[in-house]
Amino acid sequence: MIKYSEEKTTYTKLGQLLGSSRQNVKNLALSLEKKGFITITIEPSNKRNTLIILTKKAHEYSEAVFDNHTDYLNNIFQDYSNDEIHLFYNMITKLYAGVERLEETFNE
Repeated sequence: MIKYSEEKTTYTKLGQLLGSSRQNVKNLALSLEKKGFITITIEPSNKRNTLIILTKKAHEYSEAVFDNHTDYLNNIFQDYSNDEIHLFYNMITKLYAGVERLEETFNE
């Protein structure tokens, strides 16, 4: 998620994407930082924001697993037609939108 994000990634934004609390994201981030996958830094222009930045090690790991991930997905969906895959994607997208709507009612 962080790799493809065009925005600066904070604990709060990542928590929203993952559907998790800021504290859980912070704990995960601290673990990933210890393993060398991310760096955690304070945003210079807004000292209240903590930024999560991928390291070279994270990018290398991502590249290493990308091909395997693609192979797994191709294997899973090999029996589906393109139309069925598009239908599945549309249904999952609608389901996700419904879950987001429900989450918004809980946050009000």
